[in-house]
Amino acid sequence: TRHPLRLLNNIRKKRSYLRAIATLPIGVNIESAEHLNALDYDCVVFGSDEIWNICNPFSAGDLTFFGAGMGEGPKISYAPSLGSTSLDDPRLASLSPLLAGFEAISVRDENSLAIVESLTGRRPDLVVDPVLLSKPDRPIKSAKTAGAIGAYLMDPSKHDVQRVCQFAAEAGKDLCSIGYHYSWAARNIAFCDPADVPGLLAGCDLVVTNTFHGVVFSLKNRLPFIIVSHPSKDQKINTFRRRLGLSTVTGEIEE
Repeated sequence: TRHPLRLLNNIRKKRSYLRAIATLPIGVNIESAEHLNALDYDCVVFGSDEIWNICNPFSAGDLTFFGAGMGEGPKISYAPSLGSTSLDDPRLASLSPLLAGFEAISVRDENSLAIVESLTGRRPDLVVDPVLLSKPDRPIKSAKTAGAIGAYLMDPSKHDVQRVCQFAAEAGKDLCSIGYHYSWAARNIAFCDPADVPGLLAGCDLVVTNTFHGVVFSLKNRLPFIIVSHPSKDQKINTFRRRLGLSTVTGEIEE
């Protein structure tokens, strides 16, 4: 591989996620619509987050996430998102009959709301991310988070890295990257238990993020935070900007 260190980091991160998943009360592992039908559930709930994002390589093309191949039982959704999918994407037309089979649909952002309404003629409910329904997290203080700016950034551009590093330098604080390992961060906590991410961010003085959940964690725990734009996440984050007036409580890193 061209990037052995990156590969090693990804392996370590995957192991930390698998350990966390093993602690969850998960029932039957369902791998197909046929298997699901055989279990004869009273209702199937679809959600959450980007299972409906047809631009996301992890879910794109799998119509099972829209109920394809499933029986006649009730189908409802809670807080899925079409993510970076745009309203004029020609692939959306094939989803219309599938979504029409849902008894109730709720989504987490205004872009998804507009798309579902366009495809079905029904206006779905706009609901919050499930994270916001839970209690605030206990801050996890450590030598790495203390006094630092918590960086929760997914694939930031070189330009954004330069801006964030300059911002931290001018503030006289170290950057502590949480959940991702970056060589430009003075401190890294990349291989933590996923459940500890909100608490680790809460242990920092400030959060800089370009992710939807970075914003969610910050709002839930009442943390000061700065949003860095990201092309695949802005559609969801913009709902927070408009609905909560985030421009009045968040900062911007100047160009």
